[in-house]
Amino acid sequence: MLVADLAELQASRLVLEQDDSTMKADRRVLYEAVGKHGIREHLTYHHLRAKQGPMVWIPNAVAWCPAKGGEWPARVRPLVTKTVDVR
Repeated sequence: MLVADLAELQASRLVLEQDDSTMKADRRVLYEAVGKHGIREHLTYHHLRAKQGPMVWIPNAVAWCPAKGGEWPARVRPLVTKTVDVR
């Protein structure tokens, strides 16, 4: 679903927070999805540890807010354009 959205947006780069326990699976799933959507030549994907870049901190903070509850979901609502439930 994420790669389909990235293909539609004509995104050129995806940065994921690095989790060593899922990196191998992430790469396999991403490789297959990027090929399926025909964007292998256009989209690169990278894993970074949270401390490696502020652009990884921002989505973490936004994603934390709904889980925290209280006033936090309302504070980030203007930043969220799409929510996907993968359960």
